[in-house]
Amino acid sequence: MKNTIYLSTLTLLLSLSTTSAFAVENHGSPADDFKVKLKADVAAPAPKKTAQVEHKAAEHPEASAVKPVAATTKKTASKTPSSYKREIRTTGDLTVYTVTGRAPHLYMVSRDLYGNEKQWKAIAEWNSLKEPYTLKQGQELAIKKAPTISNAEADEVLIKNYTKLNRMETVAGIQAAQEKPTAEEEKEAPAPAPAVAAAAIAPKSEVAPLPSPTPAATVAAAEETPYNHPEEAKKEEPAAQKEEAKAEPAQAHHSKWGFKTSLALSKFTLDGKLNDGTSDISLDSDLDYGIELELAYHMSEKAELIIGAAVEKMDIHPKESVGEIEGESQYLAKYTLGMEYEAVPLVTLAGLINYEQTPFVEPTPTGAEVKAIYIPQVQFGARWNVVNTGKFKTSIITDGLVLMATNHDGLDLKTGGGFLAGVRFANEFSNRTLTYGVSYRDIYQDTEDSKNNLHTWYANIGLIW
Repeated sequence: MKNTIYLSTLTLLLSLSTTSAFAVENHGSPADDFKVKLKADVAAPAPKKTAQVEHKAAEHPEASAVKPVAATTKKTASKTPSSYKREIRTTGDLTVYTVTGRAPHLYMVSRDLYGNEKQWKAIAEWNSLKEPYTLKQGQELAIKKAPTISNAEADEVLIKNYTKLNRMETVAGIQAAQEKPTAEEEKEAPAPAPAVAAAAIAPKSEVAPLPSPTPAATVAAAEETPYNHPEEAKKEEPAAQKEEAKAEPAQAHHSKWGFKTSLALSKFTLDGKLNDGTSDISLDSDLDYGIELELAYHMSEKAELIIGAAVEKMDIHPKESVGEIEGESQYLAKYTLGMEYEAVPLVTLAGLINYEQTPFVEPTPTGAEVKAIYIPQVQFGARWNVVNTGKFKTSIITDGLVLMATNHDGLDLKTGGGFLAGVRFANEFSNRTLTYGVSYRDIYQDTEDSKNNLHTWYANIGLIW
């Protein structure tokens, strides 16, 4: 029995010894296992940051040790001086005008180019614009007639007009556009934010970082103006400008019409003689005076319809005693319907039909009788525009006349003729034009028994509006 117990114990010890030797050979001792584990814990790297952690850090930079410097972008003014600058360039024979805040409507563009709104319709035709003739900021317009006023004159015209409308913001913009911008007014690009130090020292992530705005996008945002956003521009549009825009069709329609009133002075010599040579009479007038009214309708940029009426007080006396003079003091009337057409900038053609009371002298046994006879006349010729600076014009008038045959109180007048020559000046200021000039007319008309010649000097001064 005892031998059996000893044998079992010996077998158990042998098994334990074998097992321990195997463990030491493959894994080392338990103390070694502890040392290896401790060394591994110390040498192990820190756990990597996930994309969620990095994104959170980007959203809250104040949590990092080094805070980034915030970049500030100064918002620029919505309307810069360049928004009110007169922008004109020449391409070949064509002038190109760029629409800006200084002239947002057609009649204002006409003022900016020519000092008045009369050319708005022509500008619309050149660019095939239709009602309601809406213009956009930056839109380019083809101008076929060269501007007649300088930049300084255009600024003066617009400033005066906008001051009347109490549009002081626009006035200030035009005035600012005249001045050279200072260094402080020049826009500076915003300084980019420095790189975040924490991000620089952070270990690289396997997840790509979120994209940041490019500098170009930042600059574009800083340069935004109401012109890039029509809705915003509409909100900021002054009430006065809206009212002026509403009134444009009425002003444009009114600009098709022109009205002229003139005061006229005249002095004439009337010669009459019988064909048989038995009587020869010459009569002179005093310095006569009268008034002329004229209505002009601008059919197009070059064509104008004219309707006129005039009345003149005539007083005459003989050069020498010829006996009794009948009809020496009378009123003479004149009615006109015609058209003027600008064929080329230098020449304007004219065609008129006049129905005019013309003095006619007929010798009598006791002296002479002066009759005021309505005679239809056809007048045609040209106005030679020798000077045109936009605000001042000088024209030379050369016309021919044909007096139609007519019958008056048993007096049969044959077809007559004559000519008219003169010079006319026009000074334009504000929305009015002052005209003045002198001319000379020489006409003749005969009957079966007598001949008549009328030599007349005219001077007039008038106002067109």
